[in-house]
Amino acid sequence: MSIGNRGPAIVLLAGLAIFPGCATSGGSASAVAAMTDTDKAFVSAVNSGSADSVASLYASDAVLLPPNTSAVIGSAGIRQFWAATLTAFGGAKLELTTDETDTSGDIGYERGSYRLLGPDGSVLDQGKYLQIFRNRGGRWELARDMFSSDLPPRPAAN
Repeated sequence: MSIGNRGPAIVLLAGLAIFPGCATSGGSASAVAAMTDTDKAFVSAVNSGSADSVASLYASDAVLLPPNTSAVIGSAGIRQFWAATLTAFGGAKLELTTDETDTSGDIGYERGSYRLLGPDGSVLDQGKYLQIFRNRGGRWELARDMFSSDLPPRPAAN
């Protein structure tokens, strides 16, 4: 999979899960709390390097839309994507901030920003994300997940 000249740093930030920061929210409090719990589990799974745990937070028919590459559709592809990404970024830590959350019935969304930090605390990437959640049987799953970097493209390696 090609992710352009930014390398896998952009890719890791997909899941772009979120921690509630100075967020505005709508929808039911219980739905927003459930999506926040999913976000916390996502960040924990990414930061521990568990592709299986990350993939388990997505719906079976989810679509992941990382930058500079094709859409990743379904559980198997999403798990494979995260396994490769987490291997490439072993030791990096994801931080997410929620800017906006809302729900309507069994659909919810979150918009926010992310930072990917290297083991030394340096910023490897930062950008924004948008996630759509779907409630299936009382479980708020990631149905669509999209992110992009705010940093300029890195020069191509020779």
